[in-house]
Amino acid sequence: MSFRRYVTFNTHDCSVQVGERIEVELGLPRRCGIVLRAAVRHGGQGLTVEEATDHINKRLNCLYSEGDISNAFKKLEKLELVERVGRRTYRASPGALDAWAEVDKIRR
Repeated sequence: MSFRRYVTFNTHDCSVQVGERIEVELGLPRRCGIVLRAAVRHGGQGLTVEEATDHINKRLNCLYSEGDISNAFKKLEKLELVERVGRRTYRASPGALDAWAEVDKIRR
């Protein structure tokens, strides 16, 4: 069996419903949106996972780990919304925000 080392719960991508069970909602799709907007904000030069983590944590006052941000970048890369331009360096694809809006509509 394999388990995650740790998971961060930030109010920007998690909401907890307490009832008979604790359910975590939102998660990776919300985090992908946050990361994509950060990549678009940094323009064509791209940004590293470390820069994105620092930028998002300062901007939203939260505690994402580099693993959280890296997973979101990998998911966005599979969807072809960001492209890898170097080791752990990504930049947003042209029209990425519009494409993400379409993905978000389908997901809901």
